Amino acid sequence: MVTDDIPVVLKKDIEALPIADVVPIQHGKWNSDGSCSCCGCYAPTDDAHDSILRSELNYCYYCGAKMEVQDG
Repeated sequence: MVTDDIPVVLKKDIEALPIADVVPIQHGKWNSDGSCSCCGCYAPTDDAHDSILRSELNYCYYCGAKMEVQDG
């Protein structure tokens, strides 16, 4: 961490901050029925005014799982 430009009083406060926990990326895929393989929720594509193809969704809208690229 570059803290040369920060006053000494603040350096101790900054160094005392806990390092953020990093949650590993969860990978999933869209099941044949259109649900997420991780949480079971469906892609939000049922609104006729805002159609989104599952192939365009890189992450699950509900659980945040990164969707694997699927052929076909």
